[in-house]
Amino acid sequence: MVGLRVPLDLLNVMNHKIRICVALLACLFALAACRSPGPQNAVVSAETESGFHASVSERPKQNVRKLRSSLPGKKMRDVVRVLGRPSQVFTLEERETWKYENAAYDPVTGRRVRSLDIFFVDRVVASVNFSY
Repeated sequence: MVGLRVPLDLLNVMNHKIRICVALLACLFALAACRSPGPQNAVVSAETESGFHASVSERPKQNVRKLRSSLPGKKMRDVVRVLGRPSQVFTLEERETWKYENAAYDPVTGRRVRSLDIFFVDRVVASVNFSY
C-alpha cells in the first residue's frame, strides 16, 4: 500500500491546534450569548413619573387600579409620559396594544403586576388589562 506518511509529531500538533480552535469557538459563542440584548419583551426597569428608571427589585410606583381608571380616553403621548415606552407593541389596522412588564403593582394584593396591557383604538386608550 502506498500511503502518505506524516510524522507522528506533526499529527499531534495539528490535533492540538484543532482542539484549541474548537475551544476558542465555544468561548466566542458563549460570550456572544452573554452579550446579546435578549428578547425585546425582557424589561429590567420601568420608567416612573420622574423620568428615571426604577429597578425591578424596587416596588413599582404605579398603582394598577388607578391606571385602569385614569388611562382610558388618554392619548398615546400621555401614556408614554406616565409609563415610558412599552416593552412590546402589537399593531392591527387602527388598533394597537402596548405591553409593559413589571411596571405597576396592585395595592389590594400587594403584588407586582407581571404584565400590563394597554389597548388603543385610533391612538386613544380603549382599555387596560393586567395579569400577575
